[in-house]
Amino acid sequence: DYLVLGLGSVADTAELDRIRGREKVFTLKTLHDSRLIRNHIIGLFEQASTEKELERQRQLMTFVVCGGGYTGVQLVTELSEFIYPSLLKFYKLPDPGSIRIILVEADARIVAELHTKLGAYVMKHLQRIGVEVRLKSRVTRVWEDGVEINGNEVVPARTVIWVAGVVAHPLIAGLPVEKDNIGRVLVNEYLGVPEAAGVYAVGDCAHFTDPRSGQPIPPRAHTAVRQATIVARNILADIRGRGRRPYRYANTAEAVSLGSSDAAVRFYGLRLYGVLARLIWLVGYSFLITGTPNRVRIIMDWFLSLVFGRDVTFIKLNR
Repeated sequence: DYLVLGLGSVADTAELDRIRGREKVFTLKTLHDSRLIRNHIIGLFEQASTEKELERQRQLMTFVVCGGGYTGVQLVTELSEFIYPSLLKFYKLPDPGSIRIILVEADARIVAELHTKLGAYVMKHLQRIGVEVRLKSRVTRVWEDGVEINGNEVVPARTVIWVAGVVAHPLIAGLPVEKDNIGRVLVNEYLGVPEAAGVYAVGDCAHFTDPRSGQPIPPRAHTAVRQATIVARNILADIRGRGRRPYRYANTAEAVSLGSSDAAVRFYGLRLYGVLARLIWLVGYSFLITGTPNRVRIIMDWFLSLVFGRDVTFIKLNR
């Protein structure tokens, strides 16, 4: 028998739990999470469009995102595009200038693992679309009507989204194998678990050390897809009595999406920005999707959203 651990990761809310009470804070890890956030934002615009008190409107229209990694940066750019071309078309605010999107990052720069020049481009893009970036900053308190930043700045806000890191899936924590500080299973060069023959781990729940850097490789979707392929081949090799193939990590490309018509991409020494980079990002992402019909459906959805704008229909969700 063989077992492949591919449960992924969950949002790391350990720090968040220390600074909030019972207030609602959104995380972004699943499709359901994204739908909850979308419905919440639409509901806020419905309230703000009829709100007469300016201070109350500003509070409704302030969005705080905690965490300036890949997820946080892509979230604020998508949020900006969802608000400005789409929601403001249907909801007329007394003061559209009251909208604020704030990105809070504890590090000295956003997307710290990104190439320096790509990171600089991303920073300029966020400034250009009006996102307030707070570097070397932390959210130190969260309550129902606002947040506190760095212990001295109070920001009235009704929306806080926490994307400041991940930990391995809770089911992984109970396994009697060696794990790292965020709960990922330590694996060997074949992505196998040393303490358990026939057990493999891939993706966000696997700690694979890059031999060249001595550091664990970052959790990325394309990395998980390649690891799954290697594990499948190694299982077949075991069954057929052949030699297994070690996993080779290659950091040949970096890419961050910045909305429907912008991105920053590095492929080996080549760096690209803007619309062309976005097209490359779309092509690369489409190959991570299983099945040609699904690829075509998603690419068409991206294209239609670019031409006609985002769908702002409120979707009722089952609890």
